[in-house]
Amino acid sequence: MRTRNVALILQDSELHEEAEGRYRNIEESHGGGLLELYDCVMAGIEERHIKGPKYWKDVLLAAWLAYRPLSLSELAVVAGLPPNTSPETIVEGCGFILVIRNGTVHVAHRSAKDYLEKTFHQTEVAQWHVAIGSRSMDAISRLKQNIYGLKAGVRPKGTSPPDPDPLAPIVYSCVFWADHLSVRFNHDTVFAFLKDHFLRWIECLSLLGNITAGIQSIKKLLRVARPSANFQLVEFLEDAELLIHTHRSIMERAPLQIYSSALVFSPTTSKVKQHQWKERLPFISAATGIRGNWGALYWQTLRGHSGGISEVAFSPGGKTLASASEDETIRLWDVETGTCKQTLQGHTHYVNGVAFSPDGRTLASASHDMTIRLWDVETGIYQQMLQGHSGIVWGIAFSPDGTRLTSASSDKTVRLWDIETGTCQQTLQGHSGIVWGVDFSPDGRRLVSASEDKTVRLWDVETGICQRTLQGHGDDIYKAAFSPDGRMLTSASDEKTVRLWDVETGTCQQTLQGHSSCVTGVAFLLDSRTLTSASSDKTVRLWDVETGTCQQILRGHSQHVDGVASSPDSRTLASFSSDRTVLLWKVATFWETLEGHNDHIFGAASPNGRQLQTDQGLSNTNLYLDVAGISGTQRPVDGILVDGDWVTRDGEKLLWLPDDYRAGHISVRDHTLVLDYTPGQTAFVQFAFPTQ
Repeated sequence: MRTRNVALILQDSELHEEAEGRYRNIEESHGGGLLELYDCVMAGIEERHIKGPKYWKDVLLAAWLAYRPLSLSELAVVAGLPPNTSPETIVEGCGFILVIRNGTVHVAHRSAKDYLEKTFHQTEVAQWHVAIGSRSMDAISRLKQNIYGLKAGVRPKGTSPPDPDPLAPIVYSCVFWADHLSVRFNHDTVFAFLKDHFLRWIECLSLLGNITAGIQSIKKLLRVARPSANFQLVEFLEDAELLIHTHRSIMERAPLQIYSSALVFSPTTSKVKQHQWKERLPFISAATGIRGNWGALYWQTLRGHSGGISEVAFSPGGKTLASASEDETIRLWDVETGTCKQTLQGHTHYVNGVAFSPDGRTLASASHDMTIRLWDVETGIYQQMLQGHSGIVWGIAFSPDGTRLTSASSDKTVRLWDIETGTCQQTLQGHSGIVWGVDFSPDGRRLVSASEDKTVRLWDVETGICQRTLQGHGDDIYKAAFSPDGRMLTSASDEKTVRLWDVETGTCQQTLQGHSSCVTGVAFLLDSRTLTSASSDKTVRLWDVETGTCQQILRGHSQHVDGVASSPDSRTLASFSSDRTVLLWKVATFWETLEGHNDHIFGAASPNGRQLQTDQGLSNTNLYLDVAGISGTQRPVDGILVDGDWVTRDGEKLLWLPDDYRAGHISVRDHTLVLDYTPGQTAFVQFAFPTQ
């Protein structure tokens, strides 16, 4: 009788707010009856599961384990129901545990969730998570390309989905499949799905306006895959993350550019491109001359300072970034999330420089107020002030062993400080102008200084003697830095150049030219083979140290770029600007020559260098293009034109051109798009259209 009374009360409680109060009353006065009721319902479900179609338990567990309430059509997918099976009927059969509210399925009450958690063993729960994830992947993999029947151009705002919407049953699956599979991970299953259906999944997310869910899913999968050292899957996921970040802006506006622009302009070594090149839109015949690797990609913007940013520094672990600003503060940022963790205040004028100690526990800051301050990184508490300079302190650096700090000042001197005592050990004199920057050699035995007097000086740290003066620049030198292997020096000058010097001989090995305004900062990457420079021309450049060629130009700041820093592992760059922002860039391995990637490129040069042959396995054709003299004025062929950032045919948008591929000369000839996007680098995109 008590169970029947409880059932009647629950059955009468349709509105959630009213039901809450009634459930509490039941738990207080009929706790045993509530448990008996759930037992009865579960017994009936188990009986039906054994005797009849095995869907009752599937529906119950799918609804319970879902990360949000499911629509009836979504429930049918994640529970694996056959086409003619009514999820609504089965939910009603799970009465008092599952309820339908406003078209979505809910576990009736917290007590029902508690009951289910006690009823099912963790092993069984994990198995059901895998089942839900697998069904979700199966549903996505059955979708055709261009599910909404769109054109390749921008999807008009306010466009309604088809009726019925083919995506409606798999919205939940698209967003949460990875969450379920992360509970019990099967690398082979996930990799098999992604290598064949990644772009279809991203198309769905684009149509749903939720590409962010794709990024979050990839991050979750990476957290599970990396510890297991499944390199094939990790490599694909990392590449997929880069592809989304690179092409996100156009994928969100024009979903079909996932199969056009994103595939064409992803690097030739992209794992997604290699596995899914066959998914390209039919009018794309071949593409070659595309960069070999991702290079550096914009990742996120750090905002918060109210003044220009003067310097940044990564912590030794690379997880924290410190920024110094003209707003007289230092900010500590979480590199992964981009959030500001702390704001350090105390200087009475612009803060010009920051540096972490090698153990990451202390932060030093230099200021216009002629002082250096030491801060506890964990607490943000100011620990000590170093005073002695009679002018602005522009730059600072810790010695590799963390016992000393060096500083550069407008008083034309370099000072060496004992960190433990805060005393000045030495004052290095010799420059005839402002000293803008300083750096220790990797072994800590030498010091380099850059000055307004157009020279770079090398000093012996122990004796304070100037060992060598490097001359060659024709204007102020703002920055000088050692290579990680200690064999080279680089310097940045107001004369728009970067110089590379041999440390032992003092000879200038190369002068890097390309910036159109003064070079404000330089930094080596970890391998000492790549150099990055910042300039007042609003760009950051990446250079091949051996050849002196510019590999990539990074654009994004709206004002002068005042410097650049590399994380300890060189996987992240931080550029900072008078526009009050820090831009973070993800760094992948830089591209090599075409000849170095013959196993991956989508086209190769012929022996005489005058023709281009596409890779037969990738483009399904052996096409030769005569490229001699092709870089003339754009010649419309078969209605193909370049209109701003789009390639069009008869007015219809076909292929979106990323910023860095439309920076140079563009021409069209013989159904071929020719992009001279970087000095010495030309990309070719071959189009093919059905004959009328």
